[in-house]
Amino acid sequence: MQVKHKDDKKSALEKNEQHGKDEFQSFCETGNVRTPSTMKRQIEEINLPNGLTMHIWDASRVIAADTTSVILIVTIQMELKADYFVETDHYRLTTSVFGKEMPYEYRKERTFVKTRDAGAVFQELLETFKADALPYLARATFPKQFARSKHREILNNPYRYREYLEQGI
Repeated sequence: MQVKHKDDKKSALEKNEQHGKDEFQSFCETGNVRTPSTMKRQIEEINLPNGLTMHIWDASRVIAADTTSVILIVTIQMELKADYFVETDHYRLTTSVFGKEMPYEYRKERTFVKTRDAGAVFQELLETFKADALPYLARATFPKQFARSKHREILNNPYRYREYLEQGI
């Protein structure tokens, strides 16, 4: 049995602290400063054939000295249009809840990834997303379908949107 001395423990803590500082320094040097509130950097921007712009973010973060949580976030900001809805009341209700611009967000996370493998894991998540979801998001009908799904969400979850429904919008 090996006994660790107090000094050994302190040096391990100092090593972890230095590793965190090194990680932060590398983000600063690449121009992708991650602050505690945002903790993400934009990787790619894709203009879709349906006129929407998709932003791909890397929100990965170091959990421990050799462990990373790899996080892929895809966002699309879209404007709600009245012609997406069957009735104008549907449009009014949906915009009163979500506003005239509505975000679409896809998030995929893998936790406890070895830090040395984080880049490869992120690329795997990104490639899988592009192969599976990108064709759907690029369809001309996607904005309309997404807007209608948000209207259905309001109707199917009246307890969640009670304040808007009670106003009779």
